[in-house]
Amino acid sequence: MNDTDEIQSLPKAIQKLRWLEKYFFDESEWTPHKFPFGLWFRGHSRRGLELQPRAFRRCLQAPNENEQGCWDETNVYEHLKLLAPSHEQTYHSPFDWLCLMQHYSVPTRLLDWSESILAALYFAVKDHPNIDGELIVLNAKHLNRRSKQRPTIATADSGHVVIRAEMATTRSLRKLRARESVRRAVAEDPVDLNRHWLHLCLRPIAVFPRRLNNRMIFQTSVFTLHGGKVYSDEMRQHYSNRDRIPRPITLQQVHDEDPESKPVLKRYSIPWHKKPEILDDLFRLGVHEALLFPEIDRQAAYLPRLWWYTTTPDGHGPA
Repeated sequence: MNDTDEIQSLPKAIQKLRWLEKYFFDESEWTPHKFPFGLWFRGHSRRGLELQPRAFRRCLQAPNENEQGCWDETNVYEHLKLLAPSHEQTYHSPFDWLCLMQHYSVPTRLLDWSESILAALYFAVKDHPNIDGELIVLNAKHLNRRSKQRPTIATADSGHVVIRAEMATTRSLRKLRARESVRRAVAEDPVDLNRHWLHLCLRPIAVFPRRLNNRMIFQTSVFTLHGGKVYSDEMRQHYSNRDRIPRPITLQQVHDEDPESKPVLKRYSIPWHKKPEILDDLFRLGVHEALLFPEIDRQAAYLPRLWWYTTTPDGHGPA
């Protein structure tokens, strides 16, 4: 990996941001403004991880850490709604419920991104101090041009969003087609139910959500919403091939279709030995756990770091 694909400090990250604003877009899909709308960031504390939402990641350790498998997304979705009915006053649509689930680290078909490069850098450097991290950049408008044939950023009420979110609520393609919300969305959005709509909706799209909680506000949260369906071996037995929703098309697959002329993704490595320096500089700028996680338990976790003092070698007071 050459120097142009590496970030070793916050000043270097700002240089990359200026380059991205100038060269990662083209005039047909982005009008320059003071704020680069559609330029999204995600940080991984370990380089090379798949860009797959948690609900679609197979062969990860199960909660008991003794076996491997996958989650049943539909059962997770329906069960959470039963356990948290008080949230129905705020979270109305399946997509809004997916955002709530993502907030509490429940496996969903959403992948977190941020409009802030600083927030993404925090997640890239805060863990795994002996492993290289990674900053991933998404051109959200290029993604949507490929995935829904228009470069506009989707919103929660978009037909493309409704269809993909409803895929979380059922395992049956027949029932998905019959959903009133799907039919209504198709009538309002140019998605052709009678032609190639299903193949198109297997692809991820970039969505600007309703920011219904403070964490989403402080992290400037945006999402890619992924289509398709992953079935456990047990569930596959109950649905015929014709009634199963096909497997997802990944972000990397969309990028690889034409990575040179219209790239969707760009990745920057962060050397492990530079993580502490970047984390300290972010802290100086006010980018830390207390900013990004407004919940009281996260505020409490921030205080020990803020008020920790090292001692002199003889143990008598601050160094």
